[in-house]
Amino acid sequence: MKKKLIICCIFLFIIKPVFSQNPNYLSNEKIQELDKDSVSKQYPIISWQYSYIGEYKKSLKAFDKYYKVSNQSFNYQDIKIISPYTTQKAKNFIIEKAAKERIVMINEAHHQPMHRVFTESLLEDFYKNGFRFLALEALVSDSKINESKVLTLNDGYYTKEPQFGNLINKALSFGYYVFGYEYTDDDISRELGQAKNIYRMMQENSEGKFLIHCGFGHLVEENHISGRTTMAQHLKSLTRINPLTIDQVMFSEHSDKEAEHPLYSDIVVDFSTILSDLEGQELNLNRSFSMVDLRVIHPRTRFKEGRPDWLYRDGLWESHYVDFSNLSVDYPCRIFAYKQDTFSLENVPIDIIEVDSPNHKALILPKGKFALYIIDNKNNTNIVKVDI
Repeated sequence: MKKKLIICCIFLFIIKPVFSQNPNYLSNEKIQELDKDSVSKQYPIISWQYSYIGEYKKSLKAFDKYYKVSNQSFNYQDIKIISPYTTQKAKNFIIEKAAKERIVMINEAHHQPMHRVFTESLLEDFYKNGFRFLALEALVSDSKINESKVLTLNDGYYTKEPQFGNLINKALSFGYYVFGYEYTDDDISRELGQAKNIYRMMQENSEGKFLIHCGFGHLVEENHISGRTTMAQHLKSLTRINPLTIDQVMFSEHSDKEAEHPLYSDIVVDFSTILSDLEGQELNLNRSFSMVDLRVIHPRTRFKEGRPDWLYRDGLWESHYVDFSNLSVDYPCRIFAYKQDTFSLENVPIDIIEVDSPNHKALILPKGKFALYIIDNKNNTNIVKVDI
């Protein structure tokens, strides 16, 4: 149901246009200009920038385009499902499977916020099952997030994306200790350095249970396509613990069906799914070797109020529109939603959208008090405080 924002008080004034000069959150117009830049064509920078401002479809399209122009391929395995299968809700299946584990690893594609929302959905039940540590590749090692409880723009690169911020905020609210394990020195391999950083934390917390959220192929347990020894392999060797590894990337949607795994279009699901045999055991979707333990099949995104359906978190969050009648901004403009009690332009927003008209798109927010920072392409800015 559409819901108007209840405006408690409105502040209409010009402030220093931080975001117009800040590369963290570019407008659609500025992101399009990146397509002319040779550096952004070497890396999927455009897709990341689109993901930061809630442009989901554009993010998928930019990432697929990056693969094509960089002459890469997705190199999917040739998997055939022969035996009869049934579908099970991935969340419930994973929670039950992980209950007795000490290390669980789950991955993401860095341009795909849906993966972060899914990991977020596991946090409460994992905490009930004794998990107390959330390890993030994307968080800087010297972050003060456990003390401040506020995620800033300096705490990471991918963590600037609002859904990544919401994942971290949710973890902190439950009581997780959140830490970064990235390794950037060149004295040993990045994969080994990451594993050693996690292992060090595990040694300091010998009874702790760890949920590790990583990028792409770092969780592959054997036969990585590059031939390298992965972080998961190194960690397995250091700890002598076989982690539960969960892949979200292989069976997620793309902008171009030709970029998707050939099986993805054949398996039509309405919820995030694990395929199992008729006895409830997960199907091996790795061919003859053990790349990962589980593969989540995510459904194709449907859109509501111009936003992906998974942002609604099974109805816990709702659509909210801004009343522009008293605002002094032009279209298009970006809207940044922050919690009122921690409002700062140096922090990571709860949600970001760019709109071309009053009802173009909705913010997707939980109940609470928010400060909305609104900026147009001419750097006109308004701040609106709202109680939802």
